[in-house]
Amino acid sequence: MPLCFQLGLVDYGQLIKIKKNGRVVGKKKIVVYGEPSLGDIEATVVESFNGILCERVGCLVREG
Repeated sequence: MPLCFQLGLVDYGQLIKIKKNGRVVGKKKIVVYGEPSLGDIEATVVESFNGILCERVGCLVREG
């Protein structure tokens, strides 16, 4: 993979939720690029932002 960013400038990690019967039973954290600490890899900021968008933008709300 070609380097697009200088090392030390960008840290990127992935959070994988492990689910059983629709419930989260565990999390797996993977360092993808850079050197992020595993404690900093979380999805709460993104999930919060998605929730705010769904509340305020009608076309993003599921019909059901």
